Amino acid sequence: YEFAGLSLELKEGSIKISVSIKNYQYESVFNTIQLQFRSKVSVNQNGNDCNSGDTNFSTDELDKNQLLNYVSITKNQKVLTGRFVNRAISDGRPTFMKTKAVSTSSDTLIVGIELPHCVEECLIDPDFSVLVSPNFSDCKKTRAAWVLPVAIVVPCVTVAALIIIVSYLYRKHRMTILMAKDKYKFSLKSLSRK
Repeated sequence: YEFAGLSLELKEGSIKISVSIKNYQYESVFNTIQLQFRSKVSVNQNGNDCNSGDTNFSTDELDKNQLLNYVSITKNQKVLTGRFVNRAISDGRPTFMKTKAVSTSSDTLIVGIELPHCVEECLIDPDFSVLVSPNFSDCKKTRAAWVLPVAIVVPCVTVAALIIIVSYLYRKHRMTILMAKDKYKFSLKSLSRK
């Protein structure tokens, strides 16, 4: 997608937002405004230890005067990444802006975006994506290791045993079966003649 003269690519499954601030009344033409994004990680209260890992915030890629600024929130092998372009559209013109971490606590991160002075409209365009670590576990109860082998082996053994029993009984009573078959054919012939 295009924003502020830049071509940017979004990862699949990203959350794309646009923020527009219109007709904000500044006290002076030298004033700016700071837009803050607050991310709070909540703890699972259902009694299991599934969501009990520590929350880590990474703001190393903020406030470095680079084109793309990143912030990451990691909890239990899930990573939420926020990407902030260092540009805004101020009154229809691309303009530079700064992104910085305003405050961090054990479960909250506040990212501040320093917007330039704009009379009619300031527009910013961040996006967010969630990544899952390769060793991610969704904390659902896992079935016992014996369930899958038993579910495969028991039906196979049962079918094999039935085939062996039927073939044994057929061989043992083959003569009886053949005689009954011939008797049935004979009775059909005798009925068709009458």
